[in-house]
Amino acid sequence: MLSNAAKSHKIWLVGGSISERGSDGKIYNCCATYNPDGELVGLYRKLHLFDIDIPGQFTFKESASLSSGKETFSFEMPLKSSENKISVIRVGIGICYDIRFPELSLLYANQLGCQLLLFPAAFNPKTGSLHWELLGRARALDTQCYVGMCSPACNLELDYISYAESLITSPWGMVIAKGGKEEEILTANLDFSELKHVRESIPIGRQRRLDIYSTPKVVKKQL
Repeated sequence: MLSNAAKSHKIWLVGGSISERGSDGKIYNCCATYNPDGELVGLYRKLHLFDIDIPGQFTFKESASLSSGKETFSFEMPLKSSENKISVIRVGIGICYDIRFPELSLLYANQLGCQLLLFPAAFNPKTGSLHWELLGRARALDTQCYVGMCSPACNLELDYISYAESLITSPWGMVIAKGGKEEEILTANLDFSELKHVRESIPIGRQRRLDIYSTPKVVKKQL
């Protein structure tokens, strides 16, 4: 179905997430990406499983039924400008709870050269109201990338209710498009030339102290 949709509409399609049984017999939370020819570009298996317990409010243990992936996934996507010039960007994929771990997004941006990060996700109403937009903006600021978070609509008749409110954030950490609770198509024009301006204005990529982060010096002061 996703392959046919990508091919018939001549689009790149990042297909949310589904349960996938691997050749090892384990079940993964998996996101498939297709190119405009309907070809499978690759699969991403969710790295961080959603095991949480908020006393008296919400408990969920994804690891009870799913296994965690072991690899990142990014792909190159050609873009055509209004002047018909072709450029290529790199897109990094995460799923839902993955967005809470800045290390993954920073790896995509700093080591793999991604300019766009996409997170199909289904936060619940409690965590969504607290952190959904905040996380999208934070990861955009951390990486100075565009960040897209795509969610199912909020359907109160389902056993699992999604927070919804899909959004797109700029490398400045600003929300440039945001959906509501109902099913809808969210669109935005992304100017990837803006990334250069952002990264030159606030050059955190050049100012990281990797010499300290990788081998930290622990200084213990005595009282």
